[in-house]
Amino acid sequence: MNVVAQRKILDLNKYGLPLGSGQFLDLSGKIIGYIGSVSSDLSIAASQVLKPLGHVQISYGSSSAYLSNREEHPYFMRVVTADTTQAEAMMLLVKELNGEYIQVIHTQGAYGEAGKDQVVYQAKLMGICIANTIMVPESSIDDYYGYYEQLRKYPFAKLVIVFVQSWIARPFLSDLGEQMVKGDFQFIGSQSWANSQWCSLMTSIRIYSVPLLLLLK
Repeated sequence: MNVVAQRKILDLNKYGLPLGSGQFLDLSGKIIGYIGSVSSDLSIAASQVLKPLGHVQISYGSSSAYLSNREEHPYFMRVVTADTTQAEAMMLLVKELNGEYIQVIHTQGAYGEAGKDQVVYQAKLMGICIANTIMVPESSIDDYYGYYEQLRKYPFAKLVIVFVQSWIARPFLSDLGEQMVKGDFQFIGSQSWANSQWCSLMTSIRIYSVPLLLLLK
């Protein structure tokens, strides 16, 4: 997917916009920027080819901390909160909940791994111990039942940070909810999904979203 996106951007700049007649509309000097993507991995891939072209890129959903590197991504901008801020807000919420130990669940790729790295960094600053980190595949799988046993290895770390994409969060937490005894664990979710309506319908799981006031601190 990332390579396809890069190729399309390069072809658009080199050949122009393909028309139904088989010809191309020359866009030389007419492109002022690109919008997208929601995925951090795709945004990073796009930024890598847009950097030498000097084109601005604005993302409406990519929050990875990797994209904050101005040397690597000088033309990248976004309209969502970066994960550096989210991770700090999550740890402030952990402190508010009197948490001393946490577990971290994250997906593979730029979003989940960068989010996990920021959580680890902020936890160390605030004196919060990370008992366990669990990585789940970035693509959907048949079920997530096995991950409950991984959490249960550290029963004293009842607060669980969840840095996964929105399309994974719902089935993941739904599968956990079918196995959990109420109160076993409490989950703190990232902005990408924790404010979704379906979270309030999961009666067997307590899900916290990061308050907006903490993000604005």
